[in-house]
Amino acid sequence: MTSGGPCSMSSLLANGKPGRNSPPNLLRWIAPAVVTALFLAFAAGSFAYYAQHAFINADSWAVYDMARSFDEHFYQGVLIRQFHLNLDYGASYAFLGPILVYATEALTGLGAYSHYLISALAGLGALLLGGVILGKAAGERRSPAVTLATLLLAVTAFNVWEFYRDIYRASTIPIALFFILAAVAQFPRCGGLSAGRAALIGVTMGLAAMTRFDVNLLVAAFTMVILVTAGAHRFRAAAGYVGGVLLTISPWILFSLLVFGRVYASDNAIVAIAVKQLLSLDLIPPGEPTLFVDFSGWFARVSATGADFLRILEAMLARSPFAWLFLAAVPALALGLAIWGRAGRERKPATAGGAADGMMDEPLRYPLTLTLVAAAGLLLFIGPVATGYQINTRYYSMTFLLCALALIGWMLAGMTAAERRLGRRGPRLALEAVVTCLCLAGFPTMLREAFEQGWPPLHFNEANRFAEAHPTLMRCVPADGRTLLLFRYTSQTLQDGIRFGVLARRTVLIMPNNWPDVSTGRKLAFLRDARVSHVWLDEAESRDGLVVPEMVMEPMAGCPGFYRLAPPPGQATAGSPFPN
Repeated sequence: MTSGGPCSMSSLLANGKPGRNSPPNLLRWIAPAVVTALFLAFAAGSFAYYAQHAFINADSWAVYDMARSFDEHFYQGVLIRQFHLNLDYGASYAFLGPILVYATEALTGLGAYSHYLISALAGLGALLLGGVILGKAAGERRSPAVTLATLLLAVTAFNVWEFYRDIYRASTIPIALFFILAAVAQFPRCGGLSAGRAALIGVTMGLAAMTRFDVNLLVAAFTMVILVTAGAHRFRAAAGYVGGVLLTISPWILFSLLVFGRVYASDNAIVAIAVKQLLSLDLIPPGEPTLFVDFSGWFARVSATGADFLRILEAMLARSPFAWLFLAAVPALALGLAIWGRAGRERKPATAGGAADGMMDEPLRYPLTLTLVAAAGLLLFIGPVATGYQINTRYYSMTFLLCALALIGWMLAGMTAAERRLGRRGPRLALEAVVTCLCLAGFPTMLREAFEQGWPPLHFNEANRFAEAHPTLMRCVPADGRTLLLFRYTSQTLQDGIRFGVLARRTVLIMPNNWPDVSTGRKLAFLRDARVSHVWLDEAESRDGLVVPEMVMEPMAGCPGFYRLAPPPGQATAGSPFPN
């Protein structure tokens, strides 16, 4: 492609001399520099803030548990929180998240905070990849317009509270988004997509799948994105993509077959297809009806959760004034630039070997790719709706940001097309002014939400790093037993028990979510099959539904709330997992 053509990664005017009424390039970098400084100050401050207030939840501890298993028994964890697959192996996450945490801990010694660090870096990396993608959409690598557009994406990301807090709560969502955007960045701006490049995109999307199971529908939908955008050799490219994905996820397929007897095990798979509303933490009996035997019942359940999802989505938008500003301003600016370019008198700049008129629409293929990716991202809504987890709004953040990326990409493409047609900088200057105002408008809500509890120094909570910070639990939670945490999910003591079990490498089982509702027989069968030796109760709360008379418990001296579980009279056998 000749220099200055529509597929060139250098704007026709970006590096030329400014027009008579245009400010010099140096002055046009002032606004990006100011917004960048403000954003970096905010990001550094929020990192320091959440280092102290980071919420490392049960999901985060599950990833850390699997990471620590690499030094002992591969993928056999001490935190048991799913009860319909092999209890002793992790099925909540595939390998990549734990591998990254394991490697980071080996380098930094930060323990569970290694996951926190990875999430923060992945979030930052995703925003930088967004800048690469937006540069392709504009057709230029570095310019004030692309820099401001990237900053707008960053400000938007930090106004999506669910994503912002996931960056600082030790979550795998920013990591998955990083790999998704890394795949998008590999699509060519113009020309066909080779099978080799498509295979590399497949490997990258496979890494996203090995981070979070809920992106699998998006990974599959990328095949259609390849078919639409790859050009003449689209089927060869699609085959390369599928091969790259399968190559990357093959270790989990092999592990899943060997350990769970399933092609692709996931703790939420049965929840998504069950007719009854279930949770992955439930005791799920064998033979639970699924959509394959009662599709109408399953569809009725999913329809109800879908309606609730729409209500939640509306409430999320209602509490974010910046979201409405973004949704109004960015599409309007993209449309306005397109109209400006079409309405003005065309004046093609003189370039050596300029592209033919038939190539004028070629650069729009990349914004089209972003649009297809955003449309595929809507499939990420299916998981929360199908599983009944629609109230967990953090699962929506990746879709929001993919849609924002596509809208900003079209805005830049509109600027480039109008500028190329008119031969002057007016569209560029208009975009830079509007985007600067949008970026600044996003800061007040970012600051209000971010620092609700003041400005603390950088400090890691030692209770999240060392088991020895919990001396009572060191004494009372048995090292060679299996302790059932009979706490309701709102209990802080439950979080303490999860944290200690992982840190001290002592097996703890989260109470099944439907434990109070299951029969006595099922309770006793679970205690037997899960080889539970001890239970831990909150003595200040009622035992109703948690303990039945058939559970013979002996108090542990000096350990309030801890009990040794004895077998019911007459049921002790030589092979019993219960201590005598």
